[in-house]
Amino acid sequence: MANDGRALARGIANGVTEALPTYLRKRLERGLGADLSLMRVHTGPVADRLARTLGAEAFTYGSDVFFRDGAYAPDTPQGLWLLAHEAAHVAQQAGARSLDDNTHDDPWERDADRCADRILAGRRAPSTAYGPPRVPVIQRHVSFEHRLLGDAPTADLVAVSTNGPTRGQFLGNQIELLTLWQDDPEQVTESDINAKCPWIRTLRLGPGNLLVTYGELNALPDYLADAGALDTVDPTIVLPILQVIRQEGFNQLTSLLTGGNPNVTFAQAACEPWSLSLVNNIVETTALDTLTIGLGSVGQNHYQGLLARNACHFAPFSWYRWQASHLIARDLAAQAHATGDPEMARRAWVHHGYADHFLEDSFAAGHLVNKTLIMQWFIEWAAQQTLLPVADWDAIKNITEARQPSLAGRWLYDPSFAGPSNDPQTDQEAASLVDRVVGSGILADGPVDQLAAYKNYLTFLASAVAQLGSATLHDYYNDNSVWASSAASTTPYELWGDSTLLSGANGGAGVQATSETAQLSQEALLEILGTGTTSITTAQIRAHFPTKAGPDRDHLHSLETWATTQKSFCMDRFGEFGPTIKTALLGLASPRLGLVSQDQDFTSVWSASLPGSGFYPVNSLFHGDRLFSASDGYVYELDPHSGAVLHTLRLTTDGDTTSLATNGTTLYAGVSGHAYAIALDDWSGYAWKTTRNLGGTLDEQVNLLVSGTRLFAGSDGSVYELAPTTGAVLHSTELTSSLGGGVTRVSTDGTYLFAGVHGYAYGVRLSDWTTTWETPDNLGGTFAYEEVNVFVSGTRLFAGSDGYVYELAPATGQILRSLQLTTDVGGDVTRMATDGTYLFAGVHGYAYGVRLNDWGDYAWSRSVGGTLAYEEVSVLSLDGRLFAGSNGHVYRLTPETGTVQYGQLLTSTVGAGDYDTSILTDGTFLYAGVHGYAYKVLVTTPSNAT
Repeated sequence: MANDGRALARGIANGVTEALPTYLRKRLERGLGADLSLMRVHTGPVADRLARTLGAEAFTYGSDVFFRDGAYAPDTPQGLWLLAHEAAHVAQQAGARSLDDNTHDDPWERDADRCADRILAGRRAPSTAYGPPRVPVIQRHVSFEHRLLGDAPTADLVAVSTNGPTRGQFLGNQIELLTLWQDDPEQVTESDINAKCPWIRTLRLGPGNLLVTYGELNALPDYLADAGALDTVDPTIVLPILQVIRQEGFNQLTSLLTGGNPNVTFAQAACEPWSLSLVNNIVETTALDTLTIGLGSVGQNHYQGLLARNACHFAPFSWYRWQASHLIARDLAAQAHATGDPEMARRAWVHHGYADHFLEDSFAAGHLVNKTLIMQWFIEWAAQQTLLPVADWDAIKNITEARQPSLAGRWLYDPSFAGPSNDPQTDQEAASLVDRVVGSGILADGPVDQLAAYKNYLTFLASAVAQLGSATLHDYYNDNSVWASSAASTTPYELWGDSTLLSGANGGAGVQATSETAQLSQEALLEILGTGTTSITTAQIRAHFPTKAGPDRDHLHSLETWATTQKSFCMDRFGEFGPTIKTALLGLASPRLGLVSQDQDFTSVWSASLPGSGFYPVNSLFHGDRLFSASDGYVYELDPHSGAVLHTLRLTTDGDTTSLATNGTTLYAGVSGHAYAIALDDWSGYAWKTTRNLGGTLDEQVNLLVSGTRLFAGSDGSVYELAPTTGAVLHSTELTSSLGGGVTRVSTDGTYLFAGVHGYAYGVRLSDWTTTWETPDNLGGTFAYEEVNVFVSGTRLFAGSDGYVYELAPATGQILRSLQLTTDVGGDVTRMATDGTYLFAGVHGYAYGVRLNDWGDYAWSRSVGGTLAYEEVSVLSLDGRLFAGSNGHVYRLTPETGTVQYGQLLTSTVGAGDYDTSILTDGTFLYAGVHGYAYKVLVTTPSNAT
């Protein structure tokens, strides 16, 4: 992509460039609902060459659109369609899209096609079609290098690095070894491995008795939280991770040998091969996170949770992480020698394999930086940026070096310090909350007490923007190398890092130092297992760890000095990476890495992209222990535990808002003028579809309701009763003949079907399907004619429209009480919930509480959804708890006062589109749907809410 970026920069500079003509820009802006003032069209030889290189008639990079010769013809239908398609990509902020990934089976391309179709038809494209670009979340460590450092002789690794005479033979041998696992990994035996690589140590791991090499043990700590997890996590999780490690090794070693990456996928791997593709990076991270969801006491040991806490993989924290497990391994080895117990010896190797991962990390160039300190510097830099979207800023803005100096653990650089480390992973393993708070090094900060500061620190760890900031420095040094030396090896050597260890120029001495130290550590354990003791001390091994670093061999400083005096350099790098970081944030499903601690409150557990749906509103439904979602004409069943998509069914290609209802055996969906039924035990297709359009001929929104054994629908001013088993229309009533696709909401008390549409509420007697009443005046103000929500609670009927709420007499429709919540004009959707004491309403960026015994005024109001958002608001009340969702945010509010107990931004809302946020709860977790994603949020009892 770097070469592509330079070519594009030259194209922008040298090509024929023009802004859109005003008439075209206005037409496209109306159709897309997006600002295209920065859009530029490029034609001429340079643009033609770039487009032909990509095999495209046109392509978009940021707000620049490049056309092949003759393709820019906006005065023709075909040319206008192509221009509208590319304008949709501009609205998607497609600058970070991979230029070689323009396939028509992804939501970005489908949505751009759909937008172009609608604009040419004179219709407005749904704004929710626009989504963020696909970009990396955070680059994981490269596993194949850990595997080789554990399994390969030093001489062979040096030969690979220096292009020595045995390089080809060794790489071929390792590729052949890895091929054993390609198709049927569980059939590989110790004998198979020994036949190809007799020097490799193997052992069996965990409840699945999985066969692993020692080097694979070295690689697993990037995926699992501790040595105990290596031996206890279910094999259905560990085997797919091992297959990821093996396929990565096969592909990367093949690339080293031949210059080409075959991108082979191994059977049962958790994800497809990771490569430098932006899409693959996100897909792999998501797949691994989904695979590991739920690990840990409250689920904090999922993959991204480990990434958030992985400062223990960086010096000086890595020294103590290695030492802690290495000492346990020594103790187990001594016991194994004394008792002759082979199981004790196996456990010693498991702990030792875990430990040596951190030894190896201590030699990677990008891991010599103090990750926590860099994250703190990044917060200082971000405070000066006006356009950088930073979620949870109020919580993390003071987690800086000056205000929280102990977090970086500077005392750990002292080789005489015995430990423990205060890195986030080690700290989170403490037994009590008090130990975790104190052990982190967090301090009270002015009016913020120590516990509150600790909660802010956890938010800081989960912050995607802070993590991305540190990742830029990690990647920089891995790509550019660092010179280093140690107490035991005073002659400087050049170190490279993740993915460059074996390919970096002049890296032979660094590879040798790393491998020899790992071999020394293994030798110590072998001696203890064989004799009960060893002359190799822990301090002797530690003496080989790099403790000096610098830009070249002549300018080395103590590692503490080098790592802690780079602030100015880092600030400059942050500035250079700022646009990249900003683009990366746009591509995240969530602006945080999820649950990172058992001590967090109201924290996102998982996010799930709903495949194929684009970026439309998401409605969800819980029934028993099953979770369903719907969006853009698709319906899904999700695993509530992990967010994995269990079933997907596309109902229609002309989708939009999709409603759900269920009776426990059948899932009903309403979309684009039709109702559908899906048997919950058969997702091969829908069981039935209504044979006629509901609500007329315009394919409008359909809302469904199940009550007992009856199924009701509302669409475009008409209401229906449908046969649950066939979809036949049993009863129907046209409530209003007004045109315009009026959204029709329905509710029932068992006697009446209540409907709200186009500014009015209606009551239909279910016994004879006669329209008993309609409200005498339109709801929501004079000439409002806006969407009306109707809501039954017990024997009471409520309605909301255009910023007004009402209580109506169920039998007559008489307005018993009414209250205008907001004077803002604009047809605001008004949603409601109640706990029996208050009527809660959400409208125009605010949540309101109205005492049911006092309608003189609202008791409280609370702004939600972000500063100046004024978007639609969902409200939900259950068991004395009140929740709200708006504009990608979710909240827990105090029912009596509206005080925000907790709030969280689920997704970055800086892209174009509609971030309407639906919410539901199973009593323990909050589930939300927004912008093509479903989310699960941990709901806890407030510890210090006010």
